[in-house]
Amino acid sequence: AYYYFNDTDYVMGAIHRGWNAVGSPGHAPGFAIAGSKKISDEWTLTGNYYGGDETAIADESGKYRHFFDVVALYNPSRYKKWSFAFNGDLGFQGGSSVFAVSAQAKYIVTPKSYATFRGEFIIDDGFIGTDAYSLTAGYAYQFNKYFQTRAELRYDFASSDVFFGSNRGSFR
Repeated sequence: AYYYFNDTDYVMGAIHRGWNAVGSPGHAPGFAIAGSKKISDEWTLTGNYYGGDETAIADESGKYRHFFDVVALYNPSRYKKWSFAFNGDLGFQGGSSVFAVSAQAKYIVTPKSYATFRGEFIIDDGFIGTDAYSLTAGYAYQFNKYFQTRAELRYDFASSDVFFGSNRGSFR
């Protein structure tokens, strides 16, 4: 259920079937609460909370999982070709936790093309299984409102072997 205060500000509440609950009829329900507020012409803040029973972590079976997500969007009025997004996440269940931060930038090159840049990292304490870091640069060209192409160079690194070929770093 959503409630819009105006064109940009809202609150939302939801009940969901739970984390990874496909094919699990006995899975306990969870819930979500979210909201967004345009702070100024340049800044918008969005917050999300998801909670629910999750049994995917074997030693934390039956414990409630909490996940918080905050996104800040910045569109500087002084530099109209640039836009930025900052994201922070915190999740925990029992004795496990995860913390993640990312920053993205978009630069409008021409009216039909733009460049993007992103950096992110995840610090894990048993929640998902590995620390991970990623850097990405991209370029997009929009032919019309229905068709666009994108090229991206991405480098991922993890503290354990999670990529194909059993290496800890990977270009994509």
